[in-house]
Amino acid sequence: MIVDLGANIGLSLALFSERYPEARIYGFEPAPDNFEILQLNIAACPNVQAFQVAVVPQDGRVGLINPDGQQDSYRFGGAGGSNSVEGWSMSTVIRKLGIDKIDILKIDIEGAEYELFESAQDWLGHVNTILVEVHEHEKPGVTALIRDKVSQLGMTAINFGEGLAISRAGHGQASVMSCSMG
Repeated sequence: MIVDLGANIGLSLALFSERYPEARIYGFEPAPDNFEILQLNIAACPNVQAFQVAVVPQDGRVGLINPDGQQDSYRFGGAGGSNSVEGWSMSTVIRKLGIDKIDILKIDIEGAEYELFESAQDWLGHVNTILVEVHEHEKPGVTALIRDKVSQLGMTAINFGEGLAISRAGHGQASVMSCSMG
């Protein structure tokens, strides 16, 4: 089972589908224009299901802003308005999809990782490997927060590029280091 938070236009979903054809793969992308392209990019991937949903600390509608006008620069901003999307917590994702274990969780949520990990009570125990792009420049302290949360569960984190590769004992990081974050 692979879950991709911040799936953007679906290139990582297509890569995961090609590399792991027997895996169930779920992608989450809240931005409407990105999601439209994502659906085209995964059309030939029968093991991928995508949701136009933001994964956030608490269920509810969240505002979506795009300060730079780029496909990869959407941010959460406020409670809604005309640019609001449905938001699910990780606990809701796990419950709605009937997830027991997530083998790989890819997180590229443009600065919202601080709040996601800050609220991580029960969902981290369901995950074996996490690949997370960290936006330390936007949220100072996020790397330390993530390292602290995962170490409490006996997971190890190593730096790679702009992110962290995190794994539970016995689930080897070497195999995930070649995975794309994009």
